[in-house]
Amino acid sequence: MSILTSWGFIVAANEDENSRTGESSAATLDYLLKLNEDKDSDFYQHVDKDNIGIAGHSQGGVGAINAVTNQSNGSMYKTIVSESPTSSALAYTLNPALGGGWDCEPSKLSIPSFFLAGTGSADAGNVDEYRLELKDGETQGIAPRWWLNECFEKTSANNDAVMGRVIGKDHGDIPTAADGYLTAWFTYYLKGDEEAGKAFFGGNAEILSNPNWTDVTVSKEESL
Repeated sequence: MSILTSWGFIVAANEDENSRTGESSAATLDYLLKLNEDKDSDFYQHVDKDNIGIAGHSQGGVGAINAVTNQSNGSMYKTIVSESPTSSALAYTLNPALGGGWDCEPSKLSIPSFFLAGTGSADAGNVDEYRLELKDGETQGIAPRWWLNECFEKTSANNDAVMGRVIGKDHGDIPTAADGYLTAWFTYYLKGDEEAGKAFFGGNAEILSNPNWTDVTVSKEESL
């Protein structure tokens, strides 16, 4: 997120340990919008209400989707980055074990969406499909390829969307490993920077030839 601030973005985060429902993200957005109207605040009239994005990692990746699709102020978000979002297979297990809110519905997204994860064992697991009954030695990853692909397919029909995995990086590495692309994504969609968009779209999109990424899929190929 430090890269984002250096590019002129206001970054508001919270320390909620149960961020998956999106409720704390909604509260954070409401608070920032309140500061935008407060003449005594450093943020007074500095928030571009027409260009707000949201990002989250792990259960926060689920929370970001739920903030957009389930919260009353979700329509204010213009784009989303969901990093290593907890898969629907794990959500099935975690809901009764740790309380509800782990489910999300990517099909309800109607904004440009970027889904990413790593190929390390925790993120990827070794099962490439939704399956709850596992054999000895099989593990469902936190954000495996099949889940990213499902998220992408459910959003890309009607929205700009990108999915990809960072080679050799695992669950905890992703926020740092993907910081550059996250910044480029927001710079394109929230600032209208066409050069930043070329990282993802067009015949020479940088992410498509980046040797550090695999399983990259984009929803459009036209030149920018």
